Amino acid sequence: MSTGRDGILGFDQPVDAIPPLPVNSDGFRERCPNAINDWDGRPLTLREKAMMSMLADVMDKPDWQHKVHNEEIVAKWRVEAVSEERDFSGPMFEFCIEELRENAKMLKSTGIVPEIAANAVVYRSDSLVSAELRDELKAAVMSVGRVIHVARL
Repeated sequence: MSTGRDGILGFDQPVDAIPPLPVNSDGFRERCPNAINDWDGRPLTLREKAMMSMLADVMDKPDWQHKVHNEEIVAKWRVEAVSEERDFSGPMFEFCIEELRENAKMLKSTGIVPEIAANAVVYRSDSLVSAELRDELKAAVMSVGRVIHVARL
């Protein structure tokens, strides 16, 4: 069965594969498919963008995966979302809460959840990176920041 992504590295071919490329009429090999020339995302409506923004805002809250099941908290989120000036309706909010609850189930069972992005395949996780590695990464970033600051002087 075709996924519509046949021949794309990372889908039906290993990420590090070198795909056989056809030769064009000038005798040169065609380019590899890439995210710049081969991206086929469609424009989003303002309402779709508002829903994605609301989903991302909630998923950035601490313990969102538990709060999304607390009706009192969800009621507060509803007032915030529907009262803001982003053309947000009650049905849109209900759809978002349903999606968030599904994402909470996925997070509980797998430790990852899809990042809220149009036409992207990115996942987020607060548990896959150990505390030790996180601290090492923070220290490395801080040292780069110090080098940049010194270089500017």
